[in-house]
Amino acid sequence: MLAVENHGPTIPLALQSRLFDRFFRGDTARTESGQSSGLGLSIVHTIMTLHRGECRVISADSITRFELVFPLDGAAANG
Repeated sequence: MLAVENHGPTIPLALQSRLFDRFFRGDTARTESGQSSGLGLSIVHTIMTLHRGECRVISADSITRFELVFPLDGAAANG
């Protein structure tokens, strides 16, 4: 597992389930929101799925944690 944590404002629970959706941008009020297509986390999710892995987000108590969980056997979907 690979995990990245950020301490600060959390992501509302209602948005967490959509973070890996294609073209989803949670906060359009950000000053640079027009420069983002909302594809980054969707691409991560697709790659992890292809490798039989999992990606998830946990955001609570002023900590947001993204986790990439790789399969123990290392097998890819095509292999």
